[in-house]
Amino acid sequence: MITHSDINDVFSFILAPEMFNNSNNAPNGKAKSHLIAYVPESHIIKNSNYNKCRMKPLFVDKLVQFITITALMED
Repeated sequence: MITHSDINDVFSFILAPEMFNNSNNAPNGKAKSHLIAYVPESHIIKNSNYNKCRMKPLFVDKLVQFITITALMED
């Protein structure tokens, strides 16, 4: 999930245009790691933005690492 909220918390992964293959169509905002769930790629409905907003593999890996770290945080 991407949010445009100004609230920064430990679950916010800030998205920047350089993280995407096409920086002109990059979404603004933050990915919220606590709202992400496993979904098989075959279940994702592709729309007209599918190829426009693809994240570069390096930054997908960084996002996955961020999600893993925040999911394993202790209170």
